[in-house]
Amino acid sequence: FVSVMAEVAVPEAGATALGSDAETRKEPVGNQGDSLEDSVPSQPAAATPAPKKAAKAKAARSSSRVTDLDEDTPAATPKSSARKASQSSAPKRRKVSKEPHAYTQYNEEKQAIPRPALKRCQEPGFKFIAWNVGGLKPLLAKNGPLFKQLLEQEKPDVLGLSEHKLTENKAGETTIETLKSLLPEPYHMHIAYSKEKKGYSGVLVLVREASEKKPVDVHFGLVGAPSPHGPADVEGRVITVEYEDFVVVKAYVPNSGDSLGRLAHRIGDWDSQLRAHIKSWAPKKVLLGGDLNVAHFGIDIWNMDAPHIKKSPGTTLEERESFGKLLEECDLYDTFRAQYPAEDSGNVGFFSYWSIRAGNKPLNRGLRLDYVLASGDCKQKLRDAFLLEEYAPAGDHCPVGAVVCL
Repeated sequence: FVSVMAEVAVPEAGATALGSDAETRKEPVGNQGDSLEDSVPSQPAAATPAPKKAAKAKAARSSSRVTDLDEDTPAATPKSSARKASQSSAPKRRKVSKEPHAYTQYNEEKQAIPRPALKRCQEPGFKFIAWNVGGLKPLLAKNGPLFKQLLEQEKPDVLGLSEHKLTENKAGETTIETLKSLLPEPYHMHIAYSKEKKGYSGVLVLVREASEKKPVDVHFGLVGAPSPHGPADVEGRVITVEYEDFVVVKAYVPNSGDSLGRLAHRIGDWDSQLRAHIKSWAPKKVLLGGDLNVAHFGIDIWNMDAPHIKKSPGTTLEERESFGKLLEECDLYDTFRAQYPAEDSGNVGFFSYWSIRAGNKPLNRGLRLDYVLASGDCKQKLRDAFLLEEYAPAGDHCPVGAVVCL
């Protein structure tokens, strides 16, 4: 059974579509947060006075060798360098103090960040898994058996896929048929396509037919968007599966883009509309899951002490504060951090995304960008929360999920 969002959408004035979110996320291959050092070299012994031009050149060479200065420390002038050199013939080195991060030592020593073991629980409940597949066609072509294994072993009541990148054409239909052939049991399928840009974004939801909970309706887009063709509909980013007393929201939050060109739209428009959408379902409980494109805590960022982090998509202060606002205003909680609290020093090294381009998976240099959030009034009913990195052997996003008694 296939339900497809088929409205012809017109882009908002001024809206811009970027490439794949995964392509705009930049991470350095090495750690950029190492401590800086000042190095002031000694001057050679006094020589016979030289012409003014030679003296100027000598002073310039001396000044140019003063490197890696702390940004708050002005560079030494040639005169001050000579004065320091006369006091001692050995170089003077000063370390700039810097607060260490949870992963600083591993990064500096180029060691893999430890991967803690998950404490899986087998108690029954409603299981929701979300996975950014970064293109459904290549995923099924390369890892079709792995996709089937996920359904066979986890048996999710709802599986939500982000960034399928399918288009409503013959090629898209062929990929859907391939997906259907891999289903180990009957699932109802609902698909939202990007109307603004072909081969971009898009979410897909599979609802297990054998689930004890039966949906009563399926909705596309965000309640509270400025028009029926708001951003969520245009780019196919949200599907809501409605049940009698709760809803499952599969969302793919926009990336703020290279140079943060889309940050204002992300924070000012999209995030506020998502909050309005969640609130509109009260008093029903909410499960919200997907690639939410934000790392909430410092321990969710492998190189938190790198200077570029505050200006990189997904790790800006504005995005992290907006995520906190979503939790607070909508009375949601992070199911994974409820089971593995950030305050516990042993709960580090959990990530859901690793840059393939930078080859970060082997060293476990990742970000936690994918979540399952749940209404606060069912916090005591959480049975399990997990991320399944074995389904992303080379990197990129892995599935995340939670089991809640609803």
